[in-house]
Amino acid sequence: MLIVDEAHRVAQWSSDSDGEYQRQFDHVRRLAHSAGRLLLLSATPAHREERTFLAMLHLIDPAMYSLDDLSSFRKRLEKREDVQRFLLELQGEEDSDWLRWTAEDLIKAFPDDDHLIELCRGLLEILDADPVDSEARDEQVHLIQVHLRETYRVHQRMLRSRRNRVRSSLDTTRTNEQENERSLIEQYDLDGRREDLHDLIEEWRLSAGRTLDRRADLEIGRYARLYELLTQTAASNLEVFRRVIRRRLQTKEVGVNLGEEDFIENRDGAPTLDLSAEEEEATTAPLLDEEVALLREMATVAGQETAEGELDRPILLHQILEQSLEADEQAVVFASRTETAEYLAQRLLEEVEVGDALACHASSMSEEERNDELWRFHNEVSCQVLITDESGEEGQNFQKAGLLVHYDLPWDPSRIEQRIGRVDRIGRGEVPLQTHVLLGPVGDEDVSTPHEAWHRILKEGLGVYESSIASLQFLVDRLAPRIREHLFLDGTTDLDKIIEKVQEKAKEEMKRIEEEDSLDAVAAYEDEARRFYEDLAELDSPEMVSKIRRDVEGWVKKALHFYRQSERRGVVEYEENIKGKTLVPRDQILNKLMPALRRPMSYHRSVAARLDDVDLLQPGHPFLDAISELLHWDDRGRAYAIWREVPSWPSDGSREWAGFRFDFIVEADRTPIEDALADTNRTDVNAILRRADRFLPPRVETVFVDPEGEQPPRWVRNALQDEPQKRENGGIDTNLTKDRTPVIHDYIGSLKWESRCRQSRSSAEDLLRGSDAFQQRIRLALQNLRSTMRERIERLRIRTDSALTASSNQRYEDQVAFEQKIGDALERSLESPLVRLDSIGFVVASGCSLRDHRRSRSAETG
Repeated sequence: MLIVDEAHRVAQWSSDSDGEYQRQFDHVRRLAHSAGRLLLLSATPAHREERTFLAMLHLIDPAMYSLDDLSSFRKRLEKREDVQRFLLELQGEEDSDWLRWTAEDLIKAFPDDDHLIELCRGLLEILDADPVDSEARDEQVHLIQVHLRETYRVHQRMLRSRRNRVRSSLDTTRTNEQENERSLIEQYDLDGRREDLHDLIEEWRLSAGRTLDRRADLEIGRYARLYELLTQTAASNLEVFRRVIRRRLQTKEVGVNLGEEDFIENRDGAPTLDLSAEEEEATTAPLLDEEVALLREMATVAGQETAEGELDRPILLHQILEQSLEADEQAVVFASRTETAEYLAQRLLEEVEVGDALACHASSMSEEERNDELWRFHNEVSCQVLITDESGEEGQNFQKAGLLVHYDLPWDPSRIEQRIGRVDRIGRGEVPLQTHVLLGPVGDEDVSTPHEAWHRILKEGLGVYESSIASLQFLVDRLAPRIREHLFLDGTTDLDKIIEKVQEKAKEEMKRIEEEDSLDAVAAYEDEARRFYEDLAELDSPEMVSKIRRDVEGWVKKALHFYRQSERRGVVEYEENIKGKTLVPRDQILNKLMPALRRPMSYHRSVAARLDDVDLLQPGHPFLDAISELLHWDDRGRAYAIWREVPSWPSDGSREWAGFRFDFIVEADRTPIEDALADTNRTDVNAILRRADRFLPPRVETVFVDPEGEQPPRWVRNALQDEPQKRENGGIDTNLTKDRTPVIHDYIGSLKWESRCRQSRSSAEDLLRGSDAFQQRIRLALQNLRSTMRERIERLRIRTDSALTASSNQRYEDQVAFEQKIGDALERSLESPLVRLDSIGFVVASGCSLRDHRRSRSAETG
């Protein structure tokens, strides 16, 4: 199976004029077309970029989506807009008049779609009834939506499931700007050199504007990129800034190759400046009038030492970390350039002596070195800070970090989104992320610096600090160059208008995305996805984590006498106590439990996600599976007899009840599924059984019956279902074992014991199956199953009708027949589910103690 993350980026390579990117796309294409399974992942809607969209679909189905057929592909996309509009009009709508108008408009808009017309006429008939059957109406509207989605979506295997569909279940709160609780903090430089450089760069910008006005070849884009490069490096790394100036002054127009000694010394063997192709092109743009003198002055200022009482930016960063980080917290510091990340790490190590508290992840390092640094950051308690360049902006998980520092802000919103996305991940918890943004010198009261302006565009225009802008990828790709050119030509004037325009464009783009989602999203899975994330959140809650740990250790430590080691915070390792007294055979411990304890474990998802060598100890872990298997192998605890003293009952023994407690596991019966799949090997039984579990999740049901097979009255059931109270609170459960066994015979004769157990078990199952609650569960499960199967089969039928080839048509017809067969089997498995006995107990509930009862019986028998 091939999985391609950020697939839209790979697709963009297909149209790149650079031969290297084209070769990379061809390599991925060969892998995709030869893979048995292919999964393309992207949070970016590709529909707004037809060529990129076509390339993604080409990876899935090259026969249907040729890269040379862009014009016909565009025509197919045009029809989508009408479909998207109608789907939005139908979404959540209950107004009869509005639905009637929509159905009539659909008939007019799609005169050749006979099945759609039939569905719309069916909806009109339902709406004409008095009163309107709301369930039938909703079902018919749903069928129309399914038909529109399946018939007019560009590809059947393209699904969209957006994060905001389940937002309430996985909110991670990027910021929390409540009073006295700011989590987005702007930091300004306390360095006079950068203020002087800001003024010089602004003078350069104004001079460039005057010069370019007189030029015939307005290469605005190159100079705007150079303006960005000067502005960025002057704020973040003065050494890199000086190298940029050197590179700029080495253009052919100067006439000579100025040596380093002319205006800048080679400090500590500084490496060659690493520029992108666009930056390299910008530095070689023709020199402007009066530019050389300005550049030399900039180099002189950048080469000065920090004035007394001022703070260089690396020292400012150290103060931020020192004041913001608690002893057990971590921070990730992002720098835009590799040289800056390395320089920053070196400065902190040398001048502040942070030692083991710092790790560095940079592109210049080998993969082994980067992995070693990541391991330190994830595993060593003392390592609190990670400094990284662009290499850490993708593919990493830093959700354990509570502090994010933008040492500088690249003029690319996508990189800011990627940075925040490394920390804003599932498993981080609900505590708002604390973000510090270093913005360079403070601007004037009425005029912002370029850094402030860009930060405001990110914050107020795009809202990147509040929520993900991954969906706006193509929009920001179009807007970023325009914003850069505006800042170069006009400075930060009209900033409010720019922000307002960006907000407007973002709102329009989100509306288009919602329309596309209405067509491509699979509504049938949204509720399931939401339930999944809600269940996941509940499973990861502190209360549930504590309960799981308490239940596991109550058996592992107390019953098996295992040792628990915990050398790292949140990590546990269990070891067998060879001398421990336990009745579980040693071979069972060695063969079942010990193989599952080879790696450290944690009950906390955030810890397991952060540490590469630690497994998450939750349901599904081999250790818990082994415990479950061992409990099923051993009948102790599954067959028991107890005496329950109920403090609220009279202590004279006048109120008593004796009977059985049965714990049944109710789950779908796998026999019908096995029978249906007996003649085929296409699908695993367990895979289909998981479908049944979706509609009827396995559940433990408890039933109490007396020796005559009758349920006890409610007041007895309440006492039996209460948790047993401790002795100091007046009550306790006592096992009826060994010399206490004869107490059972006081209520059931020894000769009747076996038959009473069997009859009571049968009566208990009959009572369970016949209960209203049980029947209601079955009815609801069948109702949901039938609705889902109707939609599933309807989708396949629509695909059959729209198949372009005979082989595709036959494939879909085979799938329809198979799904109908599976649907029938699932119905049978739910109509009469399996009721499996998990445990049986004989319980005596009494107001008097077991000791008093035995004394009384002894007195009676003399």
